[in-house]
Amino acid sequence: DEYAAAWLRGVATGDMSSVRAATDIALSTSGAAVPTDMERRIVEKLQQVGVVRSLAKVNQIDSKRTITIEGALPATSLIGEAVSVTQDEVTFGTAITVTPYKYATRLTISQEFIEDAIGNGGIGSGLAYCADKCAMSIALKQEEAFTTGTGSSQPEGCMGSSMNTKLVNLSQVTDLGGAAITTITADNIIDTYHLVPPEYRMGASFSWLFHDTFLKTARKLKNTVSTSGSTDYIWTPANSTADTMTGGFPGTLYGTPYRVAKYAPTGTADGNIFALIGNFEYFEIFDRTGITSLVDPYSESATHQVNLIVYTRTDSRIMLANAFAAITC
Repeated sequence: DEYAAAWLRGVATGDMSSVRAATDIALSTSGAAVPTDMERRIVEKLQQVGVVRSLAKVNQIDSKRTITIEGALPATSLIGEAVSVTQDEVTFGTAITVTPYKYATRLTISQEFIEDAIGNGGIGSGLAYCADKCAMSIALKQEEAFTTGTGSSQPEGCMGSSMNTKLVNLSQVTDLGGAAITTITADNIIDTYHLVPPEYRMGASFSWLFHDTFLKTARKLKNTVSTSGSTDYIWTPANSTADTMTGGFPGTLYGTPYRVAKYAPTGTADGNIFALIGNFEYFEIFDRTGITSLVDPYSESATHQVNLIVYTRTDSRIMLANAFAAITC
């Protein structure tokens, strides 16, 4: 308040001696934020983050973990009176090992910025603003891994090559044969939906996941009326008589909710997953810790700067590929 009053007095009187002039600090070179009442807030960008995390089952773990996956059930037979019951046993598949991978970012911030920058909390919240941006950066990097990660020295993504291989082995793939994402048809969408076994097509976690390019293409699919030659959009609002692809526009596709993922593949590389549908209870994220921050005011103290280090550890795994199906390139 005192600074604001002094600045206004300086403007009115022409005497700015009591106010630090903007030219004293070159914003473009020092990165320091100059607190003037003309415009001193930080304008933040919107980011799409946490889409896959919001669908997946998220676990908190305290160490590296090995998880056993169920295989076949014991056999049941219809038998007659006094007939011996066939001996059998429960079988298990390959165990899944969870290894938390570390994601970290570091900023070096001038003390002037910390003191002067205007974040969400007002004057002096520059450090909190930087911490928030570090957390956002980490979340975006994790989102990319949760979507297309290889599973080798990084988390396994639900739309990565590992999922594609598993689905191919299960014959739960609609393959476009190298064609572009813009060639999808209504038949592709319907066929893929029915590749998911019925027992997994239920619950809040059953959803489509795809890029906005796929959504735009699906929305433009048309049907030609043979009698008149006219064309109508297949995917139309729920109150339309031509409502054939949705149970409530824009939240569902073929009656199933969808989410748009910014890192979902769109290129024509063989094996890219253009759209994934399934029960995301069977794609799990394992967080080792929450987001941890470390403020180091000493290492750069000679230049009056502060190091901010933010990190977290996580992993993700496809627990049961049977619960999914995909449209692939």
